[in-house]
Amino acid sequence: MTNKNKLYLVITNISKQPNVKKLMLEAAAFGCEIILFVGQKNFDLDINCKDVPNQLKEAIASNRLKIERFEKWKDCVKFLRDRSIWLVGVEIHKDAQPIEAFLNHDTAFLMGNEGTGINANHLAD
Repeated sequence: MTNKNKLYLVITNISKQPNVKKLMLEAAAFGCEIILFVGQKNFDLDINCKDVPNQLKEAIASNRLKIERFEKWKDCVKFLRDRSIWLVGVEIHKDAQPIEAFLNHDTAFLMGNEGTGINANHLAD
């Protein structure tokens, strides 16, 4: 069964560049339509760099994976709300639900920071 709903990945507050690239590669592999970068001023992807995996280069070059940048969190939230896209935090938590519970709707997944998890301000929105 093919999922016809769109998947998105939100990347914010991820401090290590190799982790950002791995998340992007996984987003491409799982068929995400758009990666939404919030802030991340120290990360500027040049898809022609030799350390960017070919699968990621191809996904971006062929427009199977697009990148949107937002300076502020509220702008990303507005983008999602305007399109009725659910925002789901991915975190290790006692009340966590299986990811499949969110695949029946256009969904953006927000990953927690490597050390601190998901920012409380992000959870409030």
